[in-house]
Amino acid sequence: MPQEIGKKFKAAPRNISENFLCLVERRRGLYKNCLSDRSYGNKRNVKNVERALKYELRRCEVEAMDKIAKDLEDAAELHNSKILYGYNGVCDKDGCDFASYRLGDRSYYGTGSNFKVDTSRKVTVVTQFITSDGTDNGDLQEIRRFYVQDGQRIENSFTNLPGLSSYDSITEDFCIESKRIFGDFDHHSQLGGLKEMGEALRRGVVLVFSLWTDHEANMLWLDSNYPVDANPSNPGVSRGPCPTDSGVPQDVENANPDATVRFSNIKFGAIGSTT
Repeated sequence: MPQEIGKKFKAAPRNISENFLCLVERRRGLYKNCLSDRSYGNKRNVKNVERALKYELRRCEVEAMDKIAKDLEDAAELHNSKILYGYNGVCDKDGCDFASYRLGDRSYYGTGSNFKVDTSRKVTVVTQFITSDGTDNGDLQEIRRFYVQDGQRIENSFTNLPGLSSYDSITEDFCIESKRIFGDFDHHSQLGGLKEMGEALRRGVVLVFSLWTDHEANMLWLDSNYPVDANPSNPGVSRGPCPTDSGVPQDVENANPDATVRFSNIKFGAIGSTT
């Protein structure tokens, strides 16, 4: 049967970085196919805490992963090689993500009762993996998200951008169309899209949680205007309310040494069984 993951989530008022949920398929310890669930707290302005959220999928080419693992001596050599960088690599660099703020709903997720999902209180996050025939044997065709807070189910937000059809979940059509609207390279489709991600899930994955900072781009791609030199009025550039000079890891970690996040009541099962 199609599957879902449900988890309760409680963020500290001062998150230092991403709360990162990842389903990882280990291939010789070097690469991963990943569905990630990210929520981010602003680094400087308390009014913007927990305003940016997205869930996304990324995958790697299995055959290429195995070949690289055999050709290179160890993970350190791989890390230093050019294989990791650019769209010539074997892993999806951008993924296909559903980010409510970036997609036009800026009152969906944030701290306070004026948001549909209030991050100052506990919330259950449910992610559903829906197949083409409603069985475990079907191709993955949709990844759907909803939340439960105070006993009330909160459906995912809808896209609200000129030129983009109305979507409230990750589908192949959504991935292709949103990347076209944003002017992003469609590495997702090039690497097999949802169908291949489904094959990775069928092989078996490991659930990983982490809390981290970004030393390459200060995580501006999640919660600010990015690229920083692009026009914020262009579709997809405005991703969250954080300033473009925020997110420097040293600043974030020094300002929030006691930041925490708590995950609990983690469940996995057939759709409808985890809540």
